[in-house]
Order: sequence, then structure tokens, then C-alpha cells
Amino acid sequence: MSIGKWIFGQRVETAQPTEVVTEPTAGELAASALADLNAVVGRPGPIATSEMASLLLQSLCRSFKSDFGAIVWVTGRDRLRCAAAVGADPAYLNQSPLTTGPSTGAPSLAETAESDRGTIYMPDTSNDPRWWATPAWQRGASALVAVPLRAAGRSTAVLFLGRDAPASFEPAEVEAINGFSMAAGLLLWMRLAEEQADGLLKQVTELNEARADFLVKVTHELRTPLAAIKASADMVNDLLAKEKAGSAQSKLLRNVTRNVERLNLLLSDLMDVAKMRDPGSTLNLEQVDVRSVLAQAVSAVAPIARQRGQTLQVEPPPSALSARLDRRRFEQILINLITIASNYCDDKGVIIVRSRREGDRLGTEGLDNGPGIRPAEQEKVFQPFYRGQQPADKPAVAGSGLGLAIVKSLVELHGGSVCVKSELGKGSAFRVELPINGIAIENSDRR
Repeated sequence: MSIGKWIFGQRVETAQPTEVVTEPTAGELAASALADLNAVVGRPGPIATSEMASLLLQSLCRSFKSDFGAIVWVTGRDRLRCAAAVGADPAYLNQSPLTTGPSTGAPSLAETAESDRGTIYMPDTSNDPRWWATPAWQRGASALVAVPLRAAGRSTAVLFLGRDAPASFEPAEVEAINGFSMAAGLLLWMRLAEEQADGLLKQVTELNEARADFLVKVTHELRTPLAAIKASADMVNDLLAKEKAGSAQSKLLRNVTRNVERLNLLLSDLMDVAKMRDPGSTLNLEQVDVRSVLAQAVSAVAPIARQRGQTLQVEPPPSALSARLDRRRFEQILINLITIASNYCDDKGVIIVRSRREGDRLGTEGLDNGPGIRPAEQEKVFQPFYRGQQPADKPAVAGSGLGLAIVKSLVELHGGSVCVKSELGKGSAFRVELPINGIAIENSDRR
């Protein structure tokens, strides 16, 4: 066809310009797909793995102008199950060449792509023995590309894109799909990992809640018979009051009473651990006179230290110091630290307790000149029921092994930290740091 123009009164025929259509390069196709992928990733709010797979497939079908698409898992409990589909029923695809081989024992297309770790291109599925689908479903998958979506060294899923017309994928398009598979595979792998981590966290939380509930119930059940045993022992002891204090009966009764009190202390510790592991645990924060609480904690443990011939030195803040803390729990932290120092310190040993303001933190230390803690055990001492090794010439230390675990839980509940420094043969120093002005989350916000 020509276009006429008048030049100097005469018509001159000229050829119509031909529009040049260039096929997009592999880089351009991949860039388009990545733009769609960014839109998927940038969606607000959490996205389930199944929804992520569906959105990802829809964007790929748009970018590569595909009439058919599918993503098939090749890992996990849903292996060889269709995660998402465009242009076909996912239920059908679970019994199609994508997921099932042409004969018993023969691999499916998903398994072949997974094992080959490369792209499969079928220009005409009707002439390919691997494609055993019925002609009624041939539409949309006459030309098919299959590429494994890999991340972290393994395939997570296999992507399938198809078109109605045979041999309709250009080499640049197949190259672009293959190049894009790494980004898609990484995205799916990350979402799967997040979902699995969320599931594990939920299981751990449920187990912790069940354990805490069990501890509370067992503690309540055991307190009643223990109270009855102690009352009976006290009653019999009163009846035998006229007997000599050193008689066998009196010794047995004192032993019963002592062990009942020990079990009651263990139950109290178990109850504390259960309460502190409750996600709903709260603090009753108030302005606390640090010197006053420190004096009360020391007076509670002083008789035990005195009985053992230990020297208990107190170094209170040099001036009045107020901190926003839970008074009862702060006192429990101090009592536990001093008691543990007394338990492990030698008879006639020295225990030092001191508190100081350090910027916006309250620093409290409990020091002793006991046998010290081995380096390999210093991180373990805060684990529930952990008991460090005692020197062969030392008697076993009484206690439940929960004291430091309770300290750690209470300190962390306040938003603080606890650590230990120790040297064998020289002693240990436990250090607690708590925020002076209270934790950022108040009780009303934690409920």
C-alpha cells in the first residue's frame, strides 16, 4: 500500500512505513515478572503459603501470557499436590501428568523436573509420551514449560506454564521463566519456613501452657496431704513432749517435719515457675525503696548464714534510691540470690550483697567466696532443676534447683538481665540489672 503526496502540483506515491514489532528479550520478560512479584511481596498483612502460591502463579501467567498455569509441591506432606492453578481444576491436576506418571512406577512431570533440576519444554504435548492427558483437557497446555522452584539447595515446588497453541513459547521466554524460577522458589521457601516456624512456636506455646497448668494442679493436689502429714507429726510430737528430746521417736518426727517443709518449699518453687511461664503473667509495678527491700531480704536469710558461721555483708545504695519494680518479686530475686550464695559458700565464708544506681538501671550483685562454677556450667545454672557438680569433699547442697531459674524469669519479666561470673576456687558473682523506671509495658497493656 502506498500513500500519495502532492509535490509541486504532481502526486507522488510513497510507500507506507512498516511497523516493526520486536519480541521482548528474556531480561525484559523477567523484569516484568519481577515487578509483579514485588507487588505480591508488598501486599499488607500476613499471607498464607497457599495464597502466596496462588498470587505468584497469577502474576506469572500474566507476565508470560499463559493460558494455563500450576504450582505443584515436591516437598513436605503435600508432596505432588497442586498448590495453585490457573485455567484448570486443582483437584483434576492431582491426577494429571503433572503429578502422576503414565504408568505404575513411572515419574510424573513434577518428579522429572525435580530430579533433573532443570527446565522441561514440551513444544507439543499431544506428541509427547509423558503427557497422557485426555484430549478433552488438552486446551491450555498444548505447549508446556516446567521448571523447578529451588531454594536452599533443594526444590520446593515445580512451576508449570502452558499455552493453547503448540510450539508457542519462544526461546527467550523459556529462558526468562527459568531465570525467574530462583526468585519465585526463594519466595515460596521463605514463606514455607515462616509458616513452619509459626506452627512450631504455637506447639511450643501450647506445650508450655499445658505444662504450667499441670504443675499448678499437681502442686495444689500435693499440698493437702503434706499439710495433713505435718499436722499429724506435730500432734504426735506434742504427745511425746515428755520424752527425752533425743529419743528415737522424736528424731523420726523431726525428720518427717523437716522433709515435709522441704517438699512444701519445692512445691512453692514449682508454683512460681508455672506462674512465671504463663503468657499472662503481670507485674504490680510501684515505686519501691531499694534500701528497705534489700534490708528485708537480708534479714530473711541472715539466720541461715549465721547458723553456718558465714559473714553476710550488705552494701546498700549510698543514698535513698527509688525504683519502679514489683516489690514482692524484687524481694524474691534478692532472697534467692543470697540463699544460693549461702548454700554454695563455705562455712565461715563471706557473702556480699550490694545495689547501686547505674544510669537508668539498678545494678544488684550477690558475691561469695565459695568453690566457684566451671565455665561449661555457667550458662546452664539458670536452667530449671540444673544442679552444678559439687567437690567430692563437700556435702550435697539442699534445694530444688529452681532458684536461679526463678531469678532469671523474674528479672526478664521486669525487662532486665542476669549473668554470672565465676572462677574455680575463688567464688562467684551473680549480677542483676533492672530498669529504674519500670518496663515499657505496664500491667494494663499486658492483659
